[in-house]
Amino acid sequence: MAGLISPVDLTDAYLETADRHPDRDLIFARMTPARARSEAIAAHDRARAGLRRGLLDGVAISWKDNIDSAGTATEAGSALLARS
Repeated sequence: MAGLISPVDLTDAYLETADRHPDRDLIFARMTPARARSEAIAAHDRARAGLRRGLLDGVAISWKDNIDSAGTATEAGSALLARS
């Protein structure tokens, strides 16, 4: 771990930027900040232990709404699958 930036700090910066964006609700179907922070903390701990999963371990990403993810509704932009 080079330690130049913490995965937690990076994730928080992405979440804050996304949350402030005027088109946030058009860009993101939903936000999962608790999950993002939890995964960032795990990536940080792996890096400190020398157990990184790869070069992008700890880099925040967003998932397209057509990718199944445990615990999160997958709607694929469809009104038929929209949450009620």
